[in-house]
Amino acid sequence: MVVLGLIILVVAILVGVVLVMGTGSPDVAGQKVDISLLDTVTVSLNPLALVVAGMAVMFLAWLGLVLMRSALARKARLRRERKDLEREAQQRRAEDEAARVREREELDRQHERELHDQHLATETARERATVAEEDARRGRPDGGLPPRA
Repeated sequence: MVVLGLIILVVAILVGVVLVMGTGSPDVAGQKVDISLLDTVTVSLNPLALVVAGMAVMFLAWLGLVLMRSALARKARLRRERKDLEREAQQRRAEDEAARVREREELDRQHERELHDQHLATETARERATVAEEDARRGRPDGGLPPRA
């Protein structure tokens, strides 16, 4: 693509040089070219000025196309970057939500373990209280422990 662009540029420069040299020849140097603008203004130019004006117009057209192309490329790049950032933000939000869910599940499991431990402790305390009541009814206030020596 770069080589093709370079070839086109060289051809354009050569054609421009040939046109400028051709307008400087004695055959056309004294001639005038009349250009009518909207049937109200008529401009008379020599061939060299006409060629230079044509080159200026082509340069401005090329510059406009280059500016439009660069603006479109910039917009496309910014749009692509914005989409990438949105995608990354969405992934981050999903990861954060998953981490919160995992943390909440872990807290729930820990809470369940604590409740289970409390339940076991309560059951053990009840069983001990029941055994102590039965021992007290049977007349063994020491809870059935062997006598101290």
